[in-house]
Amino acid sequence: MSEAVQQLELEKARGRIRHYGICNFGAKNMEALRTAGGKPLTNQLPYNLLWRAIEHDVLPTAAEVGATVLAYSPLQQGLLTGRFWKVDEVPEGRRRTRLFSSTSTSLATHGGDGAETETFKAIEKIGKICADEGISMTTGALSWLLAQPNVASVIVGCSTVEQVVENTRIHQITPAVEQKLKAATEELKHLMGTNADLWAPESRMK
Repeated sequence: MSEAVQQLELEKARGRIRHYGICNFGAKNMEALRTAGGKPLTNQLPYNLLWRAIEHDVLPTAAEVGATVLAYSPLQQGLLTGRFWKVDEVPEGRRRTRLFSSTSTSLATHGGDGAETETFKAIEKIGKICADEGISMTTGALSWLLAQPNVASVIVGCSTVEQVVENTRIHQITPAVEQKLKAATEELKHLMGTNADLWAPESRMK
């Protein structure tokens, strides 16, 4: 760790890079990086309304070491777009995460029971909150995420021009709506626990 940090800081001093970031660093590795003198600008992490595991200890540690969060999978592979309302509507390749039972697809490797009932109950609640607000679920999910402390930006995918447009419609949600969305997924957050790894039974984010 110290050798890597020394080289990164040297490249900054030489003017070859302005900043550097990290990806999937858990609390332990972020502390180790800080001890070694590392000053990452950002930590790329999985974060969305349905996957809030980093809030337990990773997100607070990132703030402590001065690294903002660059959130990937902000729409949880399409689950937060309003396209899927029950398990069998979700393509098999998107059922590999720990939100789904490992028996849902042979592609899953986590071996767990998942939380399918709680996941789709949360999706239904989110959909209603967004409808009441007059916004799409995509807009609501991304707007909520960007309103969270220390989240600098999101990495969102798209395959059509329409999706590009939709993914850039950010809405200034009120604190009341933000809390409603958070409450809609609180049960799921606690059920999934502190393991922030979407796919593995034991977190690889150390």
